[in-house]
Amino acid sequence: MLNNLSEQGEAKRRASAPITPFLQGQAFDPETVQAMANALVMTCEALGLSDRDHAMTQLVAEKIIELAKRGLKNPTALHLAAIKEFG
Repeated sequence: MLNNLSEQGEAKRRASAPITPFLQGQAFDPETVQAMANALVMTCEALGLSDRDHAMTQLVAEKIIELAKRGLKNPTALHLAAIKEFG
C-alpha cells in the first residue's frame, strides 16, 4: 500500500512540475496550477512531444496558461482547447 501511495505522489509531482518553468512569476492558485500541469501533460502526449525544452512544448504551455487566464480551470477543457489550436 505504501508503495502505491509513493507512486501516486510521484505521478502528482511529475504532472505538476512541467508547467512551473513556464509560469515566469505569474500567480495562480494551486488547483489551477495542477489543472494546467495535467493539461500540459495530456496535450504534449497527444502531440507526441516528450522534450520539455522543445520550442513546441513551450508554445503549448504558453497557450494553456493563456487559456487558464481566460477562466478555463478544468484540465480536460484546457487540453481540448490547446489541441484545437495545435492539432
